[in-house]
Amino acid sequence: MGVPLLGSLVPGAPADLLVFREDPTRDLAALDSLVAVVAAGKLYLKPDLDAALARNREHFEGFLWDRLSVIASRAILARTVNRDY
Repeated sequence: MGVPLLGSLVPGAPADLLVFREDPTRDLAALDSLVAVVAAGKLYLKPDLDAALARNREHFEGFLWDRLSVIASRAILARTVNRDY
């Protein structure tokens, strides 16, 4: 692919990494055994990722975001449907 150090686990390598307790290449059910993610050189543990996801869902599933998404969707659909082709 022409990217130096790609696929290497050494300092400076351009890699993100998923850490599993079980081998997901043997059984896809092992994807549920995620322990941590390393992205851009930073370690994110599964409990921290789950907590961040829960905060994100709570924030974006509220009434305000629901109403804004409906209004934006209607505006986009109106512009799309009324085009002359």
